[in-house]
Amino acid sequence: MTLTTAMQERITDTGYEVAPTTLRDITCLAPRLRKQDADEIYALRGMQPLEALTECYRSSHRCITARFNGNAYAMFGTVRVDDDHANIWLLGSHEIKHHRREFLKQSRRWLDELHAEFVTLSNHVDARNTEHIRWIRWLGFNVDEGPVSIGHEGRPFYYFSTNQSK
Repeated sequence: MTLTTAMQERITDTGYEVAPTTLRDITCLAPRLRKQDADEIYALRGMQPLEALTECYRSSHRCITARFNGNAYAMFGTVRVDDDHANIWLLGSHEIKHHRREFLKQSRRWLDELHAEFVTLSNHVDARNTEHIRWIRWLGFNVDEGPVSIGHEGRPFYYFSTNQSK
């Protein structure tokens, strides 16, 4: 699926770019994945970063990369559940903090773009990943009160979701 003009934005004067993921993005991001993200994917799926990013790329309806000066600092996308529902995900490097203002500004745009295709976006987040939980709530997702033990390690994860009309 192609990105709309809004999603395939290249801001050359600032170095920021949002574009479809390439295999280079995966190999660039994997060794630099945030520890919290690496811990989360291992706890849930028992995968290392390169394997997880490759699986996300292959299974996603959309797989998108945020880059600064050509280097991937975050990858995100949706995995179709049915016509109206997708699992949304994001994995990033510690460099998200260096690009916090741009990342937060664009996050809502990206969410609106993804909601244009799916009424419901949902997933699970590791209860230890407090930074992601704060960001997910800031974006307007509902996060369940009590975590459930799931995944490869049986750790507590919170279910989160958001609904919006097409």
